[in-house]
Amino acid sequence: MPLPRVPCRTARPRASSRRATRFPVLPVAPITRISGFIGCPTSSLGHLTNNRSIDLNNQSHIVDFVFQPIKDSRDTAEIIEEDQIISTTQRSPKELRILDCALKLLIETGDAGLTLRKLAESADMRLSNVQYYFRSRDDLLAAMVARYFSECTAQMVQLMRQSQARTLRDRVYFFIRAGLVHGDELSDMCRAFREIWAISSRNDVIDQCLMGYYRSVADVLAEFVIGGETGTKSADRLMTLLVPYFEGYSITARSLPLDAGAAATMLTELALSVLDADA
Repeated sequence: MPLPRVPCRTARPRASSRRATRFPVLPVAPITRISGFIGCPTSSLGHLTNNRSIDLNNQSHIVDFVFQPIKDSRDTAEIIEEDQIISTTQRSPKELRILDCALKLLIETGDAGLTLRKLAESADMRLSNVQYYFRSRDDLLAAMVARYFSECTAQMVQLMRQSQARTLRDRVYFFIRAGLVHGDELSDMCRAFREIWAISSRNDVIDQCLMGYYRSVADVLAEFVIGGETGTKSADRLMTLLVPYFEGYSITARSLPLDAGAAATMLTELALSVLDADA
């Protein structure tokens, strides 16, 4: 079944057709990558390094990366004329450059350092140009987080579709192992996710985006991991077990006695016992 769109509007309706009013569905890059929580990808500001993999049935699956910014964010967009007409179903390269720079600034300076003025400097644009696309900091945050979570969900779906796991046990283990592998290191994208957590505690719109993303994770779990092999109640119990564990593990993993592989094996047994409850 199709995944729900993150329930977050990214901009106020505008009279001009030049500005986007809805967040578009982004294309999925043909590579599996994961960090922070399940499926959090790089943006066009970074590339993959130090990849890790999950070995499952002699198949290797890339599931992690270290974020490294490119030298100049202007390389990610072509020169755009000010009078270019932008449809309401896509974002212009300038808007995408602003959102990429916003995410990079959030990673480097935290929520407090993400101001429109600093963003304009980072994107090598005038402040008025940034405000043309995003009238307020809240508009910018909503657009950035919605885009980020949309990419996270798309990458998670791509990861599961490329998995070679066939049995229920293998699919559950693969899903869990992917969710835990990021706990070994604190990547830049994990830092971005933690900043979003902090913002969501003070911003209802961002909190709705975050909750919508977790519901999307539940849908991926139901469709690609469990399928029709168990009842709805078991799926709900499994999600209630895994999501809090993944999030807590990303913070506490480096202090725990078991490594990610051993933890994944233990958690797989717990997950299967939950699924067996409806058998």
